Amino acid sequence: MSGAAKVYNYVPDFFTEHLPKGVALDGEIFCGNGNFQDTSRLSTIMPESKSKKYTKAQIDDMWRKVKFMVFDSPSQPGTFEERSEFCKGLITAACSRSAQCPMVWTQHTRIKSEEHLDEMYNKVVKKGGEGVMLRAPGTPYIEKRTNLLLKIKVADDAEAVIKGYTDGTGKYDKPAGDGHRMLGSLQCELVGTTITFGIGTGFTDEMRKEYYNVDSKHYMPIGAVVNFSFMEKTRDGVPRHPVF
Repeated sequence: MSGAAKVYNYVPDFFTEHLPKGVALDGEIFCGNGNFQDTSRLSTIMPESKSKKYTKAQIDDMWRKVKFMVFDSPSQPGTFEERSEFCKGLITAACSRSAQCPMVWTQHTRIKSEEHLDEMYNKVVKKGGEGVMLRAPGTPYIEKRTNLLLKIKVADDAEAVIKGYTDGTGKYDKPAGDGHRMLGSLQCELVGTTITFGIGTGFTDEMRKEYYNVDSKHYMPIGAVVNFSFMEKTRDGVPRHPVF
């Protein structure tokens, strides 16, 4: 089970027993607007972990506050509208049998105009949401990025001081020259604070190769101030999804 690209290695039986067998559901684990930090934390803790920071009872109690917000069903044929009716019927039936059912069908609104979209977007953001998803009506489920399903999300920007570098991994695990490796991410501190975080996206390959070169226009020395965009901040003030 995953949400926001997270993999949950432990999910209590009282949560999974409500999920339909043999049916794929597309959705997200949700702990409420502004609580992404809680959602992310759940993907990292397990009763069998060596740290023993939480007991199984404590972890289970955390999961009792979680909802599985369902968007779609990849295993069902037909149009989005047809799949929606299937999902709503499935969730209604499951939740009618138990008040503890964690599944919730996500509300969908047919957008009538750009003005309507702006109104809907602003309403969601004011409540603490990240933004909205736009799906073309009458479309099949496609298991890859497509212009039939688009995101409109909040973006803000800020400045940070470069404190260090992390070498690249995967396709960026390569030499850059003069004993340096390609840049993986910048280790930064938010200007005016002691909050530290990494910026690992938004760089071109040329930037990743020349970040250390004093003669390059892409030189990014320790102590330099860089600008970045981000979606929102955690309760601890750490920027989420920072992009150079």
